[in-house]
Amino acid sequence: MKYGFMKVSACIPEMRVADIKFNVSKIKESMDQCEQSKAGVTVFPELCITGYTCGDLFYQDVLIEQARVALVDLKKYTAGKTGIYIIGVPLLVENSLLDCGAVIHNGVILGIVPKTNACYL
Repeated sequence: MKYGFMKVSACIPEMRVADIKFNVSKIKESMDQCEQSKAGVTVFPELCITGYTCGDLFYQDVLIEQARVALVDLKKYTAGKTGIYIIGVPLLVENSLLDCGAVIHNGVILGIVPKTNACYL
Protein backbone atom coordinates (compact mmCIF):
# COMPACT_ATOMS: atom_id res chain seq x y z
CA MET A 1 0.00 0.00 0.00
CA LYS A 2 1.36 3.39 -0.98
CA TYR A 3 -0.27 6.72 -0.08
CA GLY A 4 -3.24 4.83 1.31
CA PHE A 5 -3.96 3.12 -2.03
CA MET A 6 -4.13 -0.60 -2.66
CA LYS A 7 -3.85 -2.40 -5.98
CA VAL A 8 -6.98 -4.42 -6.78
CA SER A 9 -7.00 -7.04 -9.54
CA ALA A 10 -9.79 -8.76 -11.42
CA CYS A 11 -8.63 -12.09 -12.86
CA ILE A 12 -10.41 -14.13 -15.48
CA PRO A 13 -8.35 -17.29 -15.90
CA GLU A 14 -8.96 -19.81 -18.66
CA MET A 15 -11.72 -22.16 -17.47
CA ARG A 16 -13.21 -25.50 -18.44
CA VAL A 17 -16.76 -26.38 -17.42
CA ALA A 18 -16.76 -28.93 -14.55
CA ASP A 19 -12.97 -29.49 -14.86
CA ILE A 20 -12.09 -28.46 -11.32
CA LYS A 21 -8.47 -29.67 -11.45
CA PHE A 22 -7.77 -27.58 -14.57
CA ASN A 23 -9.61 -24.54 -13.20
CA VAL A 24 -7.75 -24.64 -9.88
CA SER A 25 -4.40 -24.83 -11.69
CA LYS A 26 -5.30 -21.71 -13.70
CA ILE A 27 -6.52 -19.93 -10.55
CA LYS A 28 -3.19 -20.70 -8.86
CA GLU A 29 -1.27 -19.35 -11.86
CA SER A 30 -3.31 -16.14 -11.64
CA MET A 31 -2.70 -15.90 -7.87
CA ASP A 32 1.05 -16.15 -8.49
CA GLN A 33 0.90 -13.37 -11.09
CA CYS A 34 -1.10 -11.16 -8.72
CA GLU A 35 1.39 -11.79 -5.91
CA GLN A 36 4.24 -10.75 -8.23
CA SER A 37 2.39 -7.57 -9.18
CA LYS A 38 1.71 -6.81 -5.47
CA ALA A 39 -2.08 -6.84 -5.80
CA GLY A 40 -3.70 -6.38 -2.40
CA VAL A 41 -7.08 -7.82 -3.37
CA THR A 42 -7.83 -10.13 -6.29
CA VAL A 43 -11.35 -11.01 -7.41
CA PHE A 44 -12.09 -14.08 -9.52
CA PRO A 45 -15.27 -14.83 -11.50
CA GLU A 46 -18.46 -16.18 -10.06
CA LEU A 47 -18.30 -20.00 -9.75
CA CYS A 48 -14.76 -20.04 -11.16
CA ILE A 49 -13.83 -23.30 -9.43
CA THR A 50 -16.48 -25.26 -11.38
CA GLY A 51 -17.30 -22.97 -14.26
CA TYR A 52 -20.54 -21.01 -14.39
CA THR A 53 -22.43 -23.08 -16.95
CA CYS A 54 -22.52 -26.50 -15.26
CA GLY A 55 -26.32 -26.59 -15.36
CA ASP A 56 -27.66 -29.87 -13.96
CA LEU A 57 -24.14 -30.94 -12.95
CA PHE A 58 -24.50 -28.59 -9.98
CA TYR A 59 -26.86 -31.18 -8.52
CA GLN A 60 -24.24 -33.94 -8.63
CA ASP A 61 -22.73 -34.59 -5.20
CA VAL A 62 -19.33 -35.38 -6.69
CA LEU A 63 -19.03 -31.94 -8.34
CA ILE A 64 -20.01 -30.07 -5.17
CA GLU A 65 -17.67 -32.15 -3.00
CA GLN A 66 -14.78 -31.65 -5.44
CA ALA A 67 -15.45 -27.90 -5.40
CA ARG A 68 -15.29 -27.90 -1.58
CA VAL A 69 -12.02 -29.87 -1.63
CA ALA A 70 -10.64 -27.46 -4.25
CA LEU A 71 -11.53 -24.50 -2.04
CA VAL A 72 -9.57 -26.06 0.83
CA ASP A 73 -6.64 -26.64 -1.57
CA LEU A 74 -6.72 -22.99 -2.66
CA LYS A 75 -6.90 -21.91 0.99
CA LYS A 76 -3.72 -23.86 1.73
CA TYR A 77 -2.07 -22.51 -1.44
CA THR A 78 -2.43 -18.93 -0.18
CA ALA A 79 -0.39 -19.62 2.98
CA GLY A 80 2.47 -17.14 3.00
CA LYS A 81 0.92 -14.99 0.26
CA THR A 82 0.13 -11.36 1.05
CA GLY A 83 -2.94 -10.88 -1.13
CA ILE A 84 -6.60 -11.35 -0.37
CA TYR A 85 -8.40 -13.58 -2.88
CA ILE A 86 -12.14 -13.81 -3.54
CA ILE A 87 -13.01 -17.10 -5.23
CA GLY A 88 -16.40 -18.12 -6.66
CA VAL A 89 -17.57 -21.54 -5.50
CA PRO A 90 -20.85 -23.49 -5.23
CA LEU A 91 -21.44 -24.74 -1.68
CA LEU A 92 -24.10 -26.90 -0.09
CA VAL A 93 -25.29 -25.21 3.11
CA GLU A 94 -28.12 -26.73 5.16
CA ASN A 95 -29.49 -28.58 2.10
CA SER A 96 -29.38 -25.43 -0.05
CA LEU A 97 -26.98 -25.09 -2.96
CA LEU A 98 -25.53 -21.58 -2.84
CA ASP A 99 -23.46 -19.53 -5.28
CA CYS A 100 -20.78 -18.15 -2.94
CA GLY A 101 -17.68 -16.00 -2.84
CA ALA A 102 -15.00 -17.28 -0.46
CA VAL A 103 -12.59 -14.67 0.89
CA ILE A 104 -9.15 -16.20 1.45
CA HIS A 105 -5.97 -14.71 2.92
CA ASN A 106 -2.70 -16.30 4.04
CA GLY A 107 -4.05 -19.84 4.35
CA VAL A 108 -7.30 -18.86 6.07
CA ILE A 109 -10.86 -18.59 4.77
CA LEU A 110 -11.90 -15.24 6.23
CA GLY A 111 -15.52 -15.56 5.20
CA ILE A 112 -17.96 -17.00 2.71
CA VAL A 113 -20.63 -14.78 1.23
CA PRO A 114 -23.60 -16.07 -0.80
CA LYS A 115 -24.62 -14.16 -3.89
CA THR A 116 -27.16 -11.65 -2.60
CA ASN A 117 -29.61 -11.14 -5.44
CA ALA A 118 -30.17 -14.86 -6.15
CA CYS A 119 -28.55 -17.16 -3.64
CA TYR A 120 -29.73 -20.41 -5.15
CA LEU A 121 -28.20 -21.95 -8.24
